[in-house]
Amino acid sequence: MRRRIVVDASVVVKWLVPEDQSLRAVSLRERFDFAAPDLIHAEIVNILWKKARRGEIADADALDGLRALRYAEFRLVSSHELLEQSFELSRLLDHPAYDCFYLCAAVHLGTVLVTADERMLRKLSTTAHTEWTSAAVDLRTF
Repeated sequence: MRRRIVVDASVVVKWLVPEDQSLRAVSLRERFDFAAPDLIHAEIVNILWKKARRGEIADADALDGLRALRYAEFRLVSSHELLEQSFELSRLLDHPAYDCFYLCAAVHLGTVLVTADERMLRKLSTTAHTEWTSAAVDLRTF
């Protein structure tokens, strides 16, 4: 049985469209099983919409990515289970709550979050709360 990790939208979108660190993100698919809060699909739709809106990708490429996402297997964690913890982490880091759901899911499952969210990683690096900092790993170094 492969180890399960939590991945956030910043990693999964790299599976769908070419970005910096896409090859590293794709290589995770060969080695791990994945979990994520149930909001991941909405976040990925939003990211691909933004990329299409800005002209970074064609609408057809965004739709192809969403079709491919249907085949990605995740253990989905109910965001309902993570409400209070995500709020507290958001307050602690002064960071958007939807990003914090992923880290809370990792702690909830006893695993790590692999992320390419450099802003969140910077904020985590300044906190003394090791239960959070030890649960987040930068995609670049994982």
